[in-house]
Amino acid sequence: MKIQNRKTRTFSCLIAICLLLGSIGCRNASIAEVEDLETVSLYSQSDQLAQTMEYIRSLDRYETESFREKVNSGFNRWASNQKELAADWQVPALAESLPPAIIAHSSYNNLNDTSFYANDADYVQEAFWLKEIANRVIKSNAVFQQEYLYQTARQMADEAILNQWEANPDDLLTDAMTLIHPELIEGEDRSKVKQLSDAIKLFDWSVRNIQLLETAEWPNAEVIKNTAVDTEADENGFAPETGTAGPGYTRYSWQVMTYGKGDFLERAKLFAALCQQIEIPVAILAIPTDDETERPYEEWLCGALIGGQLYLFDPLLGLPIHGQKPGTIATLSEVRKDPSILSRLDLSAEESIDAEKYRVTKEDLDHVIALVVAPPEAISKRMQAVEANLAGENRLNLTVDADQLAAEFEKVDGIQSVALWHVPFSTQLFREKVAEQLTMVSFDSEVASRLRPLLEQEQYIEDFIQLRTARNCFLRGIFQSELDRNVRSAISYYYSFMYSDDEIDRIETDEMLQKQLGIWKGTDQSYAEWQNQVMRMKQYMGVVRADAAFFLSLCSYENDMPFTTLKWLQRIRNYDDDKRWSEYLPYYRGRAYESSGKYAEAGKEYASDESAQKHGSLLRKRWLDQLNEGTGS
Repeated sequence: MKIQNRKTRTFSCLIAICLLLGSIGCRNASIAEVEDLETVSLYSQSDQLAQTMEYIRSLDRYETESFREKVNSGFNRWASNQKELAADWQVPALAESLPPAIIAHSSYNNLNDTSFYANDADYVQEAFWLKEIANRVIKSNAVFQQEYLYQTARQMADEAILNQWEANPDDLLTDAMTLIHPELIEGEDRSKVKQLSDAIKLFDWSVRNIQLLETAEWPNAEVIKNTAVDTEADENGFAPETGTAGPGYTRYSWQVMTYGKGDFLERAKLFAALCQQIEIPVAILAIPTDDETERPYEEWLCGALIGGQLYLFDPLLGLPIHGQKPGTIATLSEVRKDPSILSRLDLSAEESIDAEKYRVTKEDLDHVIALVVAPPEAISKRMQAVEANLAGENRLNLTVDADQLAAEFEKVDGIQSVALWHVPFSTQLFREKVAEQLTMVSFDSEVASRLRPLLEQEQYIEDFIQLRTARNCFLRGIFQSELDRNVRSAISYYYSFMYSDDEIDRIETDEMLQKQLGIWKGTDQSYAEWQNQVMRMKQYMGVVRADAAFFLSLCSYENDMPFTTLKWLQRIRNYDDDKRWSEYLPYYRGRAYESSGKYAEAGKEYASDESAQKHGSLLRKRWLDQLNEGTGS
């Protein structure tokens, strides 16, 4: 049996038809720089693959159905001309550690298939985004993003070193970590400390760009019964397979990057995927649970494998775990030897009314599981074949050697067992069930009701193609300065989305504005249907301008412009009528103040944070207070 996505109409099209919400008629963006892939058969085998990748690399983000069809048809034509694809491929032995429901599913049983499915196009573009982000971020010398670490190192440096940093500021974070982690230096070889520096940068990018949502508990039988999109599902079944939203698996990483929001496991999944592109192995460390459900563990944090040690990064706190020495990043081995490192992450009554305890205890450290992060595509035969044939600017890390990573993680002190993480597979099960149930909503009001919350979160991005193109520019680092808004870039797009109240009101009658937004009245469309279409676009415009204001603040931050960041964070309240971003503003104001050296102002913002990021923000305030004490500022 093939994965159902091959036979199921895509998520976006079904949403528009179903739920009786009306659809937005968005025109496909221009593809002037990319030839129609129907002509690919005229090219040599290598050119067929390169031409398909050209579509992946195009600046535009197209209507989802068209994008998937063209990319996957290109891959399939290329594959059909190959004599043999990935002859040495085999299912990793570690896959047997997955829950039985996943092993019984088509996403597992079709790993050896050489045909490309709907999800494959999204997965390859996701990998391309990850590569672009990783390469850009590790080259960044914006040490203000790591103010605590950099300033800690400065306090350790003598005058000669400070003068050297001033004269040659090529990689200041690596220079700082060289002082903080001298044990990673082997003679003149700084490769391991460079890896740690790169991991720190990628982790912080994940934290800053994915606003933290509350992480749901694993769905119990009652939750499945009341919320599963499959109303006939077994309430005692595997939650993702029933279409019940849950921790970490609700969205693919490409969706998380597009929306800019996710729970801490989605942050963890993204961080691991970014590190994969620069070949730093990252495990999700977990603690066994007491129950006997198909979720035998509860995830804790990320461990980056460098020099035989797992360096700890907590995506729920949004912080690396600091070791005993100032500024150091703790390893699993160090934490096991000195569990007080974790107890120091508790919040006192002075810091928080809740006096919150850190969620992992000394006793938990005797039972740590290392989870290998590998989506089904990453261990599939078809992606192994594609990866082996990509070269030059198209080169991507699409696969994961799960068994090799398991062997490396097993050697680490404190790892009791290794398994393949269920979450990337569970995402596919969940999204597939959602797509399947979308066919039911036009005649099943209960299914429509259960799907509505998810669709309300996602549909505006699917329909508003220009916003997805703007996100494409952002993720690829095409920002441009605010002084040059005519250049095609994330900033120029976001500025164009800053609709006034008058423009939003005029959408009902202004044909020029309707044309700019890509909507039109179909010849077979009733007046009521047309009005519904226009009203939904009117609603989207209000949502999109709030997103644009927030993402403009992120553009300013990426461009090392903290005061412009603060300006946009202040302006968001003028656009965010639904307060979709308001809970994240204290954390971001704190980051902007921190990056400009205003530690006291940053601390006040962190103290006011009431979002899911609160615990980490209060710890960040504590660290800045320590810097204040050390510098007297």
